[in-house]
Amino acid sequence: MTTKKDGSIDTQVWRMADSQPDLSKLVIMTVPFNGTGSQASHEFEIAICVNGSYESAGRRATLFSKLLDEHEVMSSG
Repeated sequence: MTTKKDGSIDTQVWRMADSQPDLSKLVIMTVPFNGTGSQASHEFEIAICVNGSYESAGRRATLFSKLLDEHEVMSSG
C-alpha cells in the first residue's frame, strides 16, 4: 500500500493464481518502508502460511524483512 502526498492510497496485491489459503492458518505482518527518495508512505502487508509452527512463520517473516534491508528498500531512520 502506498499513501501518496495528496492522501490517496494505491494498493497492489500479489498472490498465487487459484490460491485459496485457509485464513485461520495465516500470520499477517505489516512492514513500513520508504521508497527510493520518495516522500510517499509505503508498507508491505504479507500473509505467511503457518506450515507447522508459528515460529517457522516468524522465521520466514524475518527473512522477508532481511531481504528488504539488504536491497535498501527500507529507510534507515
